[in-house]
Amino acid sequence: MEERQKRFFLWKKGEAVFDNVIAIFLIFVLLIAVFALIYNIGLNPFDGQVEKIIEKFKTDEYVIPYYIAERYCIWINMRNFYFMLAYGLELLAFIASIMTVFYAAKDSNLGDNKNNKRIVFLSLLSVCFSVANMYARPQSIAYMAQHTWRSLDSAIVETINDETLDAQEKDKRLANCVIELEAYIETYER
Repeated sequence: MEERQKRFFLWKKGEAVFDNVIAIFLIFVLLIAVFALIYNIGLNPFDGQVEKIIEKFKTDEYVIPYYIAERYCIWINMRNFYFMLAYGLELLAFIASIMTVFYAAKDSNLGDNKNNKRIVFLSLLSVCFSVANMYARPQSIAYMAQHTWRSLDSAIVETINDETLDAQEKDKRLANCVIELEAYIETYER
């Protein structure tokens, strides 16, 4: 009976039990590492992804440069990652809040101490997700990435369809667009 009282987070018999805060912390560290890996992969697109973009915008007389297609992939991947992160953090904070209310209202035979630990843990979890969402600003960064991606997409379409420009002028116009959008991105890094 004393061993059960020492447990930090207790579920029904036969289910997994987290015995302490260290295990929970390590799980969050692992999740952060997975998110960092996914983000890193998005910022370093594979050659196949870039080649698909080049093929997508290829015309009879013009092919967009590799670095333009690479930026296109990076910015759309950033957009997708940050929207997923923003909605994920909001959803997790909401679920933790709902679970807190559930345990606070639950009339159980677990004893006040165990139920109180669950309530405190879930409340802290909800606050952590909410603060992470406010601090990281993923939705703002997602909109920034969406703007850059859409601007580049529009510039590519406009440039490849402008028959008055030769290939070198088209490359220069797209390069200037990327430079301008990179400067726009830097305003969000401060």
